[in-house]
Amino acid sequence: MASREQQLYRACEAGDAATVSGYLHRPSLQVNETNLLGWSPLHVAARWGHTQAVRTLAQDPRVEVNLQDSRGYTPLMVACLNGKVEIVEELLRCGAVDLTLRNSTGLTSTNIAVTGSGKIGIVKWMLACRRIGERDVEDTLQVALAKGETSQVVVLLRKYLADPENVTYALRKELGSLGELISGEIEPAGAHF
Repeated sequence: MASREQQLYRACEAGDAATVSGYLHRPSLQVNETNLLGWSPLHVAARWGHTQAVRTLAQDPRVEVNLQDSRGYTPLMVACLNGKVEIVEELLRCGAVDLTLRNSTGLTSTNIAVTGSGKIGIVKWMLACRRIGERDVEDTLQVALAKGETSQVVVLLRKYLADPENVTYALRKELGSLGELISGEIEPAGAHF
């Protein structure tokens, strides 16, 4: 790995968004170069929960937000596994993340979210963005039950499967303004959560 790329990794690990931004202004920088684990700078920033660094990277069109590491983990999956709710929110806001990708064990980001820390907050954001299919929600519920979950996550997933429109609306209302994720939507009749 070249020196500039190593410095970008260090800036991502430290959460130094200003330095990350400075490196991204160099057109010859290999922004998706991976380390021995297959992690890109975005994986590193996501793992350590550095929101500003993640935002800066995700806004650069050269950065592959869905790049999978040697085990098939995307930056979003890494954030889900490590309970980084703010990073999940940031990556979902960028709009380009693919929630259907699976890691080497066959799990999606939503599946991983129910096994990591920060479960309920992350699952709420993923359901609120409405970019996951009913099948993935059903699979996620099965993963949660297989892991012995009896918590709010299971209740939320069951409610979502029974009434996705009203649960989505209620989650969006609870989470506050989601910008482009919910622009121009009208409250469904009888929405409650």
